[in-house]
Amino acid sequence: MSIIKKRITSTVEDSKQVVVNNIRNERIKNQVMQFRRFPKGSRSQAMVEFALISTVAMIVLLVSVQIAMIVGDAVDLGHMNYQGARWAAVNACATPAQVLQYILSVGSPTVTQSGGSCGTQLSMTLTDSNGGPTKYTGTTCTTPTVVTGCANPRVFGTAVKITLSFDASKAIFLYGAGGATNKPWMGLINFPTTLASTESAMAE
Repeated sequence: MSIIKKRITSTVEDSKQVVVNNIRNERIKNQVMQFRRFPKGSRSQAMVEFALISTVAMIVLLVSVQIAMIVGDAVDLGHMNYQGARWAAVNACATPAQVLQYILSVGSPTVTQSGGSCGTQLSMTLTDSNGGPTKYTGTTCTTPTVVTGCANPRVFGTAVKITLSFDASKAIFLYGAGGATNKPWMGLINFPTTLASTESAMAE
């Protein structure tokens, strides 16, 4: 009986030791896995990667905003030119100065008020049955008085051609070297500083 008891006691002790060893091995394994998952210096590496990615993302965002502003001005310029050509065709006695005044009165403020005052960044070239092309500038953004009678109206059925030129340098906020808008930003990207639009209509 004593021999059996000793054997049972020895088996129990061995089982306890096995359990203790398994628990210890499991803890060591978890520590090793945690060390592999978060190696030394991983947080610093993540911060460096985030800094690089965020810098690139910020550059892309700024360039996208700048391009959107320029494209918006180009679209507005086209709308202004279309309305101006149509108005000049309908109002055959309107002078070129009145045509430009009308264009400035209906145009988008981002174009007409660029630079802080009306029309300083915009010029118009007009060609019609009375001559041209002739370049005109103006600084009045109020609606002109429609002329109903004149000595030399535009001839019915002839083309009225208007070309608008807009200095977009004031719309650029990503400057090149030395703060110049005509130099590439960061030495990489050139933004257009002049926008142009041409429209034609038939005099009525």
